[in-house]
Amino acid sequence: MIKKRTSGILIHLTSLPGKHGIGDLGPGAYMFIDFLAAAGQSYWQFLPTGPTSTAFDNSPYMCRSVFAGNPLLISLELLQKIKLLSVDDLAEFPEFSEHETDYPKVASYKNALLKKAFEIFLHSKPTFFLKNSAILIKNGLMTMPYS
Repeated sequence: MIKKRTSGILIHLTSLPGKHGIGDLGPGAYMFIDFLAAAGQSYWQFLPTGPTSTAFDNSPYMCRSVFAGNPLLISLELLQKIKLLSVDDLAEFPEFSEHETDYPKVASYKNALLKKAFEIFLHSKPTFFLKNSAILIKNGLMTMPYS
């Protein structure tokens, strides 16, 4: 039984502002959480975060898997923060609309950078884990692989 009345908001991660064409789990999400707290909100509900398909107009309700996350929601800024991308990697980016998501354009741009970050990760795996294990564990980023 709820003893205290609470409120919240429903907004999907992709609806948050972001300079890389789509809202993600980066600084915009953290700023939004701070805004919710300052506004006295208790809950943030968002739509499923699985990988979407252009066949279903990228609807979060038509995910290809309930077990995998949508790679477009990975923050490029946070990858830069943990040295998997450089400042130069994020210096130039395509012009994206502030009002709608161009999924093919976003996917092309972000997937190229995600692939680069993954290559850097593969070549520095032991060093990466040693330097970042506390951050990864604290933030729950060490998970089982999806297949």
